[in-house]
Amino acid sequence: MDEDHEDFDAIDAAGNAGASRVYNSRPGCDDHGTHVASIAGGNGFHSADAGFPAFSLRGHAPESEIGDYPHFNGAVQSHHDAIVNDDTDVTNHSYVQSLTVYDAEAASLDTIVRGDATYDGASIPAIPQVWACGNNGFSVQYDDEEGYYAVFTSAKNTISVGGVDTRDGRIYRSSSLGPTFDGRIKPDVVAPACNDRIATPRVGILAADCNSNAYIEKCGTSMAAPVVSAIIALMMEQYEDTYTAAPNLLPSTYRAMLIHTARDMIKTEAYPDREFDNPDTNEPVIYHSGPDFATGHGLVDADAARDIVTKSKQWKEATIGSTGQTHTWCADVLEGDDQLKVVIAWDDEAGDTTSGEKTPKLVNDLDLTVEDPTGQELLPWILLPLPLTATPGDGDRDPIETSEVVPARRGRDRRNNVETLTACRPRPGVWKVKVTGHNLPNGNTQPYSLVSSHPIRDVCFEIVAGICRRYHYRWLCVKGRKLPERIFVREEMEWVINPEEPVPIDEICKYVIDCPGCDDPAWGYCDDWMMQIKQVPVDAAVIIFNQKGKILVKDTRRSGTHALRMSRIRPGDQSYLLITDPEGMPYQEMLKVKFAVGP
Repeated sequence: MDEDHEDFDAIDAAGNAGASRVYNSRPGCDDHGTHVASIAGGNGFHSADAGFPAFSLRGHAPESEIGDYPHFNGAVQSHHDAIVNDDTDVTNHSYVQSLTVYDAEAASLDTIVRGDATYDGASIPAIPQVWACGNNGFSVQYDDEEGYYAVFTSAKNTISVGGVDTRDGRIYRSSSLGPTFDGRIKPDVVAPACNDRIATPRVGILAADCNSNAYIEKCGTSMAAPVVSAIIALMMEQYEDTYTAAPNLLPSTYRAMLIHTARDMIKTEAYPDREFDNPDTNEPVIYHSGPDFATGHGLVDADAARDIVTKSKQWKEATIGSTGQTHTWCADVLEGDDQLKVVIAWDDEAGDTTSGEKTPKLVNDLDLTVEDPTGQELLPWILLPLPLTATPGDGDRDPIETSEVVPARRGRDRRNNVETLTACRPRPGVWKVKVTGHNLPNGNTQPYSLVSSHPIRDVCFEIVAGICRRYHYRWLCVKGRKLPERIFVREEMEWVINPEEPVPIDEICKYVIDCPGCDDPAWGYCDDWMMQIKQVPVDAAVIIFNQKGKILVKDTRRSGTHALRMSRIRPGDQSYLLITDPEGMPYQEMLKVKFAVGP
């Protein structure tokens, strides 16, 4: 990269270019490296000089520090120098990783990203690595594979990035398509690679040029990769801002978050104009709902990826210890929720480079499943490998028909170390998310990352949906009505509240004087009675909800005593009372509280 380009300087308070943000400077420059670095972290200082609004040609993380290194590939020493010696947080690789095969380079990268690599006696910390998937989608740029099976990112743990045109969002014409030879879904995600690759001449992405303070246009998945690298930088910054701690998340967590928040790309028929044919099918490229071999898991969404970092209840890091072990997480789904989406990713051990290319390279195999409130099990989305020539990598046309490019289906995944699972219009109630160690053949533990559209917890309360979610919908409580200054207590009782067993209102109602509905379910409703709850934590919220998850009464006074007015409650309806902490989660310990009830 061109360290002298003022795009890589810090901007001072007066708006002038100041100190350089480049570390590990190297002499010389080329336009490709400078362009890539500018997309990731350029400040757009000379945008106005190029005829654009001030700073509008900045990169995605314009205050980041940028290291200038030669190609790493799988060289352990190079990664050690950047990560250990220079404290690099994320690495971008806009060059060929391996020529479609799972080779020693890919295996070394898997070891490094997993955190298993050492150099000169020092461990190399696990950080995310982002790689361009290649530009062999339409015609050969390198080697002799094109179309499908043309991704140059065969490592399992790195983030493979394909490209789209920003003009209309379709797949970038030259973006290499998956799968890998063993059938894995690559690329993982896609990002802007060009403005319009179909037009002649093409319209590229503007970023810094070498040996000047100007900007040039370029296209390629090399341009898409630094978009993702910079988004990860923003996610790391967001983590530190939110939790005032160093962002030491697993690489798989960033990958799972990016995949979970990516926008699904769908194109099921040819566009009427500006089309191009895939070299394998001889027809336009199509991609269906869910994961696919063209766009992976979808188009990255920087805002959503950064936002989910702040929602610590929606993602977890955990470790499966052995084959057969299962972790169960639970999520509360509300009536009317559009979708439940769960993604799991893990940084796998290096695969076998000596086995046949079609042989799965997955080592530690984890399974993701969910159970709806009725106990019905749902499986993740999988894609079956497409037809392949008898000799993988021979450059011949793969015998693929467009009819064989089909949507993902549910099944057990035995190839990928990323699994996605969605349920549309999910049934309201408690959903169980299960992660199982299907096979850990080497006896090593396997950390994993789980990201959910709904808050998840490791204790499953078999209660109605929505109670453990933060309160953000309209409450059906008596708002604005002044409660009596004191309650005429007819009888008091003490109750031990177990958070796994919310107290049914009909049990409390037994202590209410002159409430015939408690003795005669056919009588109807108990009208207007008061309940006072004492001796609860001062920051507690007291909630009464029915079996459908609808809030009937909520009181969030922070005094240790709560007064609630119940109106038209039928004891036989099995409504419940729950005491939660400020975050809306039931108190984990058992609480002994006193109830006082009266008319």
